[in-house]
Amino acid sequence: MMTGRRWTLAVAYVVGFGIPGSIMLLGEFGGDIGHTVAEVLKLLSGSTIVITTIVCFFRITRSRLVAPQTTILCAFVVLAIGTMVFVRLPGDWVWRSLGTCLTLLAVLPFASLPLALRWNRHR
Repeated sequence: MMTGRRWTLAVAYVVGFGIPGSIMLLGEFGGDIGHTVAEVLKLLSGSTIVITTIVCFFRITRSRLVAPQTTILCAFVVLAIGTMVFVRLPGDWVWRSLGTCLTLLAVLPFASLPLALRWNRHR
């Protein structure tokens, strides 16, 4: 992937296919307990995306790889788009929260690419 480290590709596949597949299977065939576990996995997936994005933006702003104005602009874009997604998505609040967290993936490359370049520059 973009970091130059081989283990990130395995993590991306597990996160990209394993967790959503588990959520769908548990929610569909797991009964009441499976449905509850699927709801928890949805919330954990969304919170992982949020925490990763915040940490990446904090790291690049602190190390001065990106101007603070860029971070503020990305925060406003995410708030605007996230609010529209949360209001317009059908379903319960868990699905709407997960959809809102997925909007962070639109601005995550602005934080992760400078960090990847910095990691590869000093190898």
